[in-house]
Amino acid sequence: MINLVHKQPRIKSRFRPCAAMGFAIVAMAALAMPNSAQAQMCPNGGAGGGSTGGSTGETASTGGTSASSSATGALAAVQAAQQMMQMRQQRNEQYRQYLQQRREMYLASIRNNNTETKRSRRVSEKTAQARREERRLLREERIARNLERLNRIREEIEAKAKAESETRIASTGGQ
Repeated sequence: MINLVHKQPRIKSRFRPCAAMGFAIVAMAALAMPNSAQAQMCPNGGAGGGSTGGSTGETASTGGTSASSSATGALAAVQAAQQMMQMRQQRNEQYRQYLQQRREMYLASIRNNNTETKRSRRVSEKTAQARREERRLLREERIARNLERLNRIREEIEAKAKAESETRIASTGGQ
């Protein structure tokens, strides 16, 4: 149980900033471009030419506008990806702090329980020792009573035997 507490929690979803930023850049660049630029980009280079804008064989007039719009889109995508990364890092840090607090509370409760159990164990050892002493005294008293009873019974038996032998002697006439 304690070993599990000390382990760092493995965060399941690994956030890969390069992949997320690349995806965001491509998506925002594709959204920011006019339709003619998208139509010309697809056969020439796919999503690879999205960040450069006008280098995919368009005319100079449309290339300039699509380059500027895709540049602003790419910039917005980069900023969005950075914000996502920062938010995720903040969330991970908050979760780590929460787990650290939980771990400290758990260890403090274990320490408190240990001191309480030690104290109560000392008290219970004293009471157990007192109980053992009391049982020993009761046992000795019981043994003494039993010995007295056995001695009385033995004396009664001896007295009966003596009386019987005296009556037998008296009945036989002393012979």
